[in-house]
Amino acid sequence: LEPNWHTMVSKLKQSKSVDEVLHVHDAFLDSCLTQCLLNNQQLFKTLTRLMTTCLIFAEQIKRSAAHIRSNLKYKGRESRRSRNWKDSRAGPGRLQKIENESKHARDMVLAEGYDKMILAFDTKFSTTVGQFIKILRSKSNAHYDHHLSNLCTRLDYNGFYTRAFPEVLDDAYAAMPAPATAKEYAKCSAHVPRS
Repeated sequence: LEPNWHTMVSKLKQSKSVDEVLHVHDAFLDSCLTQCLLNNQQLFKTLTRLMTTCLIFAEQIKRSAAHIRSNLKYKGRESRRSRNWKDSRAGPGRLQKIENESKHARDMVLAEGYDKMILAFDTKFSTTVGQFIKILRSKSNAHYDHHLSNLCTRLDYNGFYTRAFPEVLDDAYAAMPAPATAKEYAKCSAHVPRS
């Protein structure tokens, strides 16, 4: 937004009529809407789906952490009730408490349902990002929008999504896979012209 704002301000200083001011302002709004992905319904829906997946995942993790904490508090109360007052003043050491919390969290994470939930979120997120990149690439090719191709490059900078979804992202804008070794990197960089 900021570069567009500066461009608009400099053009407004040069404008000589109200019509020019309106034209500059309309160009500013159009540019901002385009670069914020708000004027393309397909991109906006996919981005909303992606953000919703992230929010639901964060909420699920928050619930899991709250569940772990509540179970630890309940177990702590039960263990204090089972001991007499004199023993409870001494209480278990901090190390024992950390070990109990870690064991309970580990048991919950290793449960079958938790693993499936994480895998389902991973699959949905990766698939949606792949779809998002595909739409970005097709729109950048069709409309020659450099900001969309820059976003594609940033999202798939190391070729991860291109390799993960070759059937979806097989096109001319596919990111180059990163060299695996230092020797390959030196070979690639040797062909890059220096300025």
